[in-house]
Order: sequence, then structure tokens, then C-alpha cells
Amino acid sequence: MYHDTGDHEEIREYGSVKAFQEAGYATSLEDKLSIAVDTARGLEALHGSGIIHGDVKPSNLLVFKHPTRKHIVKLSDFGFSMPIDGGQLIGSTEIYRAPEADEGRLPSQYLRQQDIYSFGLALWTILGDGFPFYASIPDDERLENARKMKNSNLVAGLATLNVLHRLRHQSYPLMTLCKVLLSCLQHSPARRFSDMTKIVRHLEIHQSIIKSVDQHDTPDSGGLRTAFKSLLTVISDAQPPTSVEEAAERTALNGLITLGSVFLSKELGVAGSGTNLDPEQFRSSLLQFLPKAHDRFFSYFSDDEMPLKNALQGISKGALDRATASCVPVSAGDGSRPFSAKNACHLILDCAGLLVEPANNVPPASELPSSSTTPLKPFRDRDFVPDISEFSNTLQKTPKIVQAALYSSLKNILATSTNETDKAQAALSLACAQVNEIGTEYDLKAAADYVLQAAHLGSEKARTLYISIFSYIPDLEPPDQDTLHSWTVRSAEAGNAVALQKLKDVWPSDWQRVEDTARENELSRASISADTCEEVASLFQGLSLDEIVPTQTKVLLLWSIVQDKPEVTTLCLDQSHELAEQTFPNGETPLIMAARLGRKRIIEAILEHPKIGNVAGIADDLGVTPLHWLCSFPDEDHEVISTLLHHHGADPNSPAVHISVTLPEPGVKLHEESPLALTPLHWAIQHNRLSAVDNLIKLGADPTFCMESMEGEQTNLTPLELACRLCHSAVVIRLLQEDAVRQVANAPKPMITGRPVMIRPLFHPIRGYLRWQRLLCVGVDFESESKKTMKALIDNGATTDGVLQVQTVKMPAVFATAYHQCSADLMVSGLELGFGKEIDTTFSSISSGGSALFLAITHGDRAMFKALLDAGANVTAVDSYGLNPLHRAAKETDDLFFVKNLLEAGVPVDPEDDKLMSAFWMATYAGNFTIARYLYDQGADRDRIPKSTHRTIMGDMLVTHTRNAFERVKFLLGLPDREGSDGFMASFNENTRYSVLHFTTPYISEFSQDTEITGIMIAEVLRKYHSQEQLDNTAGPHEMTALATAAEAGNYFVVQRLLEYGANPNIPDQHGRTALDLVHWRYCFPERTEALRKVDHKDEQLVAKTLRAVTENSTELLTLLYSHKAETLTWKSPSWLDGDPGPRNLKWVLERLRKGDSGDG
Repeated sequence: MYHDTGDHEEIREYGSVKAFQEAGYATSLEDKLSIAVDTARGLEALHGSGIIHGDVKPSNLLVFKHPTRKHIVKLSDFGFSMPIDGGQLIGSTEIYRAPEADEGRLPSQYLRQQDIYSFGLALWTILGDGFPFYASIPDDERLENARKMKNSNLVAGLATLNVLHRLRHQSYPLMTLCKVLLSCLQHSPARRFSDMTKIVRHLEIHQSIIKSVDQHDTPDSGGLRTAFKSLLTVISDAQPPTSVEEAAERTALNGLITLGSVFLSKELGVAGSGTNLDPEQFRSSLLQFLPKAHDRFFSYFSDDEMPLKNALQGISKGALDRATASCVPVSAGDGSRPFSAKNACHLILDCAGLLVEPANNVPPASELPSSSTTPLKPFRDRDFVPDISEFSNTLQKTPKIVQAALYSSLKNILATSTNETDKAQAALSLACAQVNEIGTEYDLKAAADYVLQAAHLGSEKARTLYISIFSYIPDLEPPDQDTLHSWTVRSAEAGNAVALQKLKDVWPSDWQRVEDTARENELSRASISADTCEEVASLFQGLSLDEIVPTQTKVLLLWSIVQDKPEVTTLCLDQSHELAEQTFPNGETPLIMAARLGRKRIIEAILEHPKIGNVAGIADDLGVTPLHWLCSFPDEDHEVISTLLHHHGADPNSPAVHISVTLPEPGVKLHEESPLALTPLHWAIQHNRLSAVDNLIKLGADPTFCMESMEGEQTNLTPLELACRLCHSAVVIRLLQEDAVRQVANAPKPMITGRPVMIRPLFHPIRGYLRWQRLLCVGVDFESESKKTMKALIDNGATTDGVLQVQTVKMPAVFATAYHQCSADLMVSGLELGFGKEIDTTFSSISSGGSALFLAITHGDRAMFKALLDAGANVTAVDSYGLNPLHRAAKETDDLFFVKNLLEAGVPVDPEDDKLMSAFWMATYAGNFTIARYLYDQGADRDRIPKSTHRTIMGDMLVTHTRNAFERVKFLLGLPDREGSDGFMASFNENTRYSVLHFTTPYISEFSQDTEITGIMIAEVLRKYHSQEQLDNTAGPHEMTALATAAEAGNYFVVQRLLEYGANPNIPDQHGRTALDLVHWRYCFPERTEALRKVDHKDEQLVAKTLRAVTENSTELLTLLYSHKAETLTWKSPSWLDGDPGPRNLKWVLERLRKGDSGDG
């Protein structure tokens, strides 16, 4: 649809947020939050103007240049906008739409919540570096599966779990961000935020925390101070306490805010902030409050509002613990980790994420417009227990820890729940997890056991699955005969063909009863009552047809078809042969109904009637003809029925709607909204009925038929493509017997009409269907069926070098199998069939230019990785960055399986190319310490200095200088030294050498709260590196000692620590300057310091504050150095100092700053 966005739309410099992130921008959490805040503010303003956007998504957010910021984001494309009062949603991007809009139930009082839900999905995408949540779902299942995820309320939990996992190596407080996602993405609009203003407030609080942690706040912590005011508003807007205990917690939080502000002011040196309060008591109160508040927050969510509650609560608690440990030391006596009021404030502010929002108040029904519906409540999907089979494609892409947590939660429900419905659904989901490897290993026998448990617990779905599929698994203990009989009857009554046939073979009387019931139900659906049936039966007995009016004749005809009474059908047609071309109330002709019900004798009676012409070609409104229902008949009748229908006008190439015939749903489901694209041959293929396929081809069905699709739509499937996708191998083999089909066995066709992506038939068996779906489609032999399908194609000319192609670039089958995260059995079979010829081929920039082996590692697929390794995949191949599979394993996983196998295969523990970082380097950088330690134990060089970085991983982490980097530093310091290498020298290049101590003492700020991480790091580093030679090492800038660099930076704490360890303050640098010389320069010429050079000279208040900090630091350093007998070598007091002693005043400094004059020294 074209959206007119106006005649004068601003020109956006950077394109959409979608394109911006795809180009590799906005990768830091701070940048992503900036985008989110801009978007939220835009929606806030739009809603304040009485307008709903209606189509919030990353491609509708435009990025512009900004004079004082990196960029600014603005809303665009208002083609679906509507007024809040009386508006109706006229359209939107379906995948970003709120669930109530999907269901066509958009209450007018919740129009804002439509935008809020879409914003939540957009935020998830933005936090995921632009990778949308739905990208992992196959195109043809995307909308349906997304809808199911939304309606089961899994989206909120999955989004939050993914973001927590993505940031698992960070120590940021994250609960406020989690709350935004959880609240925006609730299924019920009543449980979402009431307005965008609240979302803006929460995001701004979180943004202030992140900026402060990353040391991007103002020197006076202005961002934190403003955030405290916002937090007080969040508290006042939160749901009121419901108990005395909760009220006490709310009071405690207000107290912590007051104390945090007081301690922060004291730490910043704000006048009048003196206090005698005990910081240890403050710390203790905070540490006691946080876990209680966390538990309280999750107690407000019922299991239907948060299906992944247990997993989410556990993982978010771990994140909170990491943030707490990083920000607030457990003991004030831990000298390496001094108490910081600013860090404590980060945790207090993050309590905004632990306050529950009140439900949106809904007006009484009498006050609602007549078009409004009652407020939505999240329906309990199988009593809140998630059905994994509906979300496996998405769950498979979630982190392994999330999968394991979900699997564990399901096992816990099965073991402890007292609700048998919950237990049954949990068992069925565990069966699917066992097949699809969601949080566990593939085990078909274990899956069958879970299905049996679910069946015994009363799940009709499980009983149908057992009867139709799992009963054929060897060594499975079956239920007793009476139980099996009961299950079979119930399944047959629901329409399961397998159960019906089993009844006919084993319990024929029950089969007849079920048949009679099915006939009664068919008549009931046709609105023929029991009384009418009795009347029709009496007419039949009397055969007084001359007395029957035409309308009764039609009813009698319908009755005769349902009851399979061909003699009555003939009598009805004798009286009115026109009835053969008319339709019943359900839209079917007599012949179509007879075909659907499998009434062979009725079809013969109609078509052999002397007055009936070519009526077999008549289709209903869905395009369905009698020939489409050929599979309703047993195989032995296919030839007779198809021939008879064809002789009476049936067109074997007539298109109809799409159908579904996959278990556990009974019968055939017609997709009434789908295009008319499937011929009778397509339907026969979906039923996997070889006899029907064979007879239709003999009648002239086109085995290459493909209905045209519109520009931009997914192309329709040929019979061969459909059979390959379903892996119906016998049908594929039969189709390939036709010359026309063999000619297209390797032919490319567009995936989307008018687009450059081309696919070949071999693409379809390896397009990403998971085992569970294949199991339900084909049965327990699904693995061999897939292999036979691929073999048939390859034997008939299908090549493996390009199953997908974009212009001239081909994606080979081996790469496609790995890329689509197919089950490992497909890779094993494919490699046996010849996929290995392209085993090391890559596809453009996907997977950073790595091969299928790289993809298997990235996806954490052990079985596929091992198959590729055993097939001869090149373990020394490199991606576009020159990194090998060992690098990938070290970066993407913390699973030793991959690393051990690669090392055993001959990959060197360190790369031979001295420009490259090692796998140990990357594992440490990524926080994968299990792998890093293993690689070190295998001989990895901890102190390797790649020419691309010119520093060790220790040096890189010290330069990064964050709390997360500190965790890496501690890990590295804990590794034992090897002979000849203590890791002290962290950097070498052509011109400079730097030691670890020098990297630990960079200039950060003149304010102590900003240099806290430096103090923590130097304390940790000095535990190891404190020999006199190391303390006095001059491998730094200008051949300065670490003490001199710290003195020049004004860092009193670091200088004090170095002096305490015995560092010599009198070692000169290459210019002859000692530490005391440098401090004298600071004291007399403060305008030369980094802090005052960077400050805005127009802001006199800020200059004064910075000057005060510089002077205080210099004065304290002078006192400290003189107390340790420090000496000057080059310092000469300026001539003006005798007449104007003491520190420089503001006027003096401002004059020189503004003139760019450094004074006369």
C-alpha cells in the first residue's frame, strides 16, 4: 500500500533506523536507548495531539543529523494514523500489530496501547542491533506463528530474556529496561503502560544510569539528579501497596532515595552536604531491599501474564546480583572496591523497574461506544503452559540458557502441578522440546514417553499423536487394550482418519457407531434436524416422491448423500435432475459433497444418471471440485473415481484454496482466505497419496503447474516443490518419472515474484522445518523420507552448488542447511549425498563470510558441527576478518565441545598470523572464561600482542576501563604465569612500549567518582605487579613512570597506592620531569590540564567547579609527594608566584582559557 506522507517531508540524512542499524551503527546500549527515547518522545507528542500513529516499526523511524548529539530520531509515515477519539485502525504492518488488532477486536479506549505494543516490538528489534524477532520464523509461517506467540503472551517474556542474555556480560542495572519490555508487550492492553509519558520516564531513568556507568554524565551527575525526580513520579504513579509489608518496602525505597541523594552530594563535594550518616548502614539497607523488591515485582504477575515467569525471574535475579556486586561492594573493608554513592544511586534508580504499573481503568460498558468490545484478557493457552510446538522456530534461536530454563520449568510443572490439564500440556511441550532439541538433546523415545504421559493425563491431542505416530516407535510400552480402545474411539470421533481405520479393522461395531454419529453431525451442520431426518426416512420408506415439493427433494438428496443411499439419490434426480448443478447451504454441489464424504456409490449414481451432463467440473466458491477430494476414497477406488469424474468434465488442473492435513488437527482444513493456487494434484500430494497422484497424472494433471502470483508476493509451489517441501519421497520419485518434471528438477524460480532471490527444488527439503513438524507430517520415518527426497532430486539432475541464488552469487546446499538451522540429520544425509563438494563454500557476507562450519558453531549445534567436521570441513578456513573456526567458537559460545574438537582436528591454539588476535583473546573479550581458561591450559599465549591491536588482551581491557572489563582483568590476573612471561608489558609498537601499570592509570576526570574504576583496577593490578622494577618501570608516555602519569592526571588515590607499595617518586621522564615537577605545573597552570581544556569556557559555574577539583587534587598530591621525599628536577617557579602565591583563581584561569594563553611559564 502506498502511504502519502506529505508533500514536504524532511530529508533524513541517515535513512531509517532499520537501515541505520543494518549498516552497523548504533551498537552501544547508550545509542540504542537514545533511539528509543527519541521514538517514545515522538509518540508521546503525537498522542498528546490526539493522534495514533498506527504503524510504529524501525523502518518508519528516520535518523537525522543533530548539532549537539550524534543523531536524532523522528517518526515518519503517517499513512495509517487515526484520531484517538472515534478513530478506527485502517491498517498497519501485521507483524508489529498488537494482538487485539490481529483479532479485529480493537477497543477504542485502548488505541494508545496499539502504538505502545508496536513500540515494544520496535524496541526489542533496536536492542537486538536491528535483527527483528520474527526473522527466525520461515516466511510462510511468520504471521501465523507471530500471532500465536502474541496471543499466548510469550512475546513479553521472550523479548526480555533475549535482551538479558544479550547483555549478560554487562553489569548494568537492567530491571527498568526489562519492565519497559514486559509492560509494553503484555497481551492484554489493560496491563500495558497507560501512556507514552510513563515509558519516556522509565527510559530516561535507564538512560541516565547507563550514561553515568559509562562516565558520560555531567561532572555534577546532573543526569542522576534529574532521574531521582523522575523516580519519585514513578513511585507516585505505581500501583498502591496491597499489604503492610509492601507499604514498608515503598517507605524504605523513599528513604533510600533520600540517603542516596545525600551521599551523592557529599561524594561530589556539594556545599552543605556534610553528613554523619554511616555509609555501611546505607549499603546494608540497599542490599537487603533489592532482592525483596525483585521478588515482590514478579509476585504481581500471574503465570498467564508471564508464561516464562520462573526462567525470567531467575535470569533477571542473576543480572541484578551482577549489577549489585559490581556497583556496591559487600564489605566496606574491601579496600579494592571503595564504596561509591554514585554506584549505589544507579541501583536505587533501577528500582523504577521493580514497581508494578496499575492496570488501565476501563470505562463501564454503558459508557463505551457500541463498537467497543469488553476488555481483553489474555486467554490461558492450555492453562498458561506454553505450547512449544507453536513457537519452536523462535525458541530455537533463543540463547541456550533460555531454552534450558524453559525446559526445566516444564519439567517442574509436570512433576509438581496438581492440575492435570497443566501437567498434560507440560508433558506434550516436553515431547516437542525433546524432538526439536529445545533445552535438551534429541531423543524420540523420550518424546514418545512424554506423549504417553500426556495421553494418560487426558490430552486428546496427545492421544491422537500416539495413535497416529508414536505408537509405531519400537520398544515403547503401549497402554492396556481397554485404554487404547477408549483413546481410539475418541480420536476417531474427532475425525482422525488413522484412528477411524484402526476402529474399522479392530473394533468394527465402534467404527459403525462413530460413522453414524459423523453422519448425524454432517446433517446437523446442514441444518437438517432430527425431526426432518425422521420425516425424510419415512418418505424414503414410502417412496411417495410424487408428493414431495422441490425443497423437500433437495433435503432428501442431501440426506441420501450423507447416508450413502444411491437409490434415493437416483430417485431425487429422476424428479429434478437440475439439483445436480445446484448447491447446498454449505456451498457444495451434490457431487462435491459426495466426493468429500467418500461416497463412491453416490458419485456413480449421479454421473451415470441419463439426464446428468458434465457436472464434475463445477467448483464451489473456494475453487474446490469433486476431483480435489479424490483422497477421501481408498486407494483401490482412485482410478475408477478419477476416470469417472474426468469423463464428466472434471479439470485436473483446476485451482482451489490451500489446505492443511497435518496432525494433530483432525481431517482437512481449508484456508478460505488463501488464493486459488492448488490443483487436485497438489491436494493429493499434501495427503501423501501416491495412488491419487499417479491417477491424476495419467488423466492429464500438469505436474509442473504453478499459479502466477502478484508482484512482491511469495511464488506459488509446483507439485514437485510441494512434495519436496513435505518430503513425501514416493510422490517425488513418481513426479520425477515425468519428462517435464525432470527438466525443471534443477530449474531456478523467484522466491518472491519480481525479486532477485532465486531458489531451486532442492532448497525445499532443507528450508528449516524442525523435526517435530516433519514428524507430524511424515511420521517416524521422517529422517529417511527427507534423505530419499534429496536423493531423488540429486539423481535426477539437481545440483548442490546453488539451491538459493542472488544474481550470480550461489548458496550451496551445505551452507543453506546450516544457515536455516535445519536438524542435523538433514546435514548428515546431505553430506552422504554429495553436499560435501561445497563444504567450505561461503555465501556473501552472511556469517561474516564464514562457511557452514562457522554457522554450526554460531548456532551451537553440536551434531551438525560434528557431521561437518567428520566430512572434512576445513578447520583452518577463515572468515572475511581472517578468523578461523576456533575464533568463532571462542567468541560465540562457552561450550568446550567445539574447542576441544577443533584442537583435536589440528587447529593451532594460537594463529600463525601475528596480525590476528588469538582465540584466547576473543574468549576473554567475550567473557567466555571456561573456554579462555581451557585454551590457556592448552598453551595459548596470554600475553600475545597481535599487530592489529599492538597490545595484549590485558592491555585492551585496561584501556576499555569499564566494570565489565574489570571482570576480564581479574580473570587474566588469576592465570598462573608461564616461564619467561609475566604479562607485565601490555603493548609494543614501533614507537612506544606500555606496561600494565601505565594502562591502568589513564586520565579520566578530576572528579573522584569518575575515577573509581581506576582505583579498583590499580588495587587489583598491584596485588600481582608490585616489584620495585615494575613500580619504577618507565614504559609509558614520554618514558614516565606509572606514578608520574597518575600524578599528572591528578589521581590522588592511585599515586597513594603506588607510593604505599614503594614506587620511587623521583624517577625522571625523557624530559627530565619527576612526578613532583608535573604536579607543580598542574598547581600553577591549571588551565593546561585536560579537564579545563575540555570544559565549556562559557559555563563559568562549571569552570569554577572543575578548577576547584584540579586545585584540590594538586594540593593534596603536593602534600602527599613531599611527605614521601619527592623532589623536583626541572620545575622553576614562575616570576609572578612570589607576588601572587596560592592557587589560581577563576578570573585568572578564565582569562587564559578564553585567550588560549597558557601563561608565562
